[in-house]
Amino acid sequence: MSLLFVQVLTVVALFAGTNIDDMVIISLLSASARAGRPPKHWQIWAGQYVGFGILIGGALALGRGLALAPE
Repeated sequence: MSLLFVQVLTVVALFAGTNIDDMVIISLLSASARAGRPPKHWQIWAGQYVGFGILIGGALALGRGLALAPE
């Protein structure tokens, strides 16, 4: 197998693993919100979008910075 193919498979597996973990955490937080305890549903989902946006923005910024670095 080519190195690129192996790297793509690794990335897909790691992304899937983190999403499964995230689904468990979101399920627990949503169950807590349904029971009337903090956080509220909108806070959970807002935090998800803000956190994901920060991760994507950071990755883009680091990628841009690495692209400018000499080899």
